Amino acid sequence: MDIKFYRGDNHIVKFKFKAFTGKIDNIFLTVKCEQRTSRVQKKLDDGITLKEDGWYYVEFVPEDTDGLDCTLKMTYDIQIITDGLKYTVHKGLFILKEDITTPDCEV
Repeated sequence: MDIKFYRGDNHIVKFKFKAFTGKIDNIFLTVKCEQRTSRVQKKLDDGITLKEDGWYYVEFVPEDTDGLDCTLKMTYDIQIITDGLKYTVHKGLFILKEDITTPDCEV
């Protein structure tokens, strides 16, 4: 699954681990650009929330993407940590669409 939304917008992505039933100590969603520099990172209880419906919600706020270049190829992955072991459970493209209304033109 690719994550795609407009730069500077609020956006929520939700996911569920169907094949994993153990206790999860932490979750990281990390976005990197072509130069392998980390651009955005969310973690459990700091941008990633487990809701009562059993889904994990990742919340992106405008400040997460305001300064990012939409022309760069960015990727993301989701990593879980359980009992000291790390597992990358998903990866995909992180696509920002260019925004039209920017903070400097909002009145």
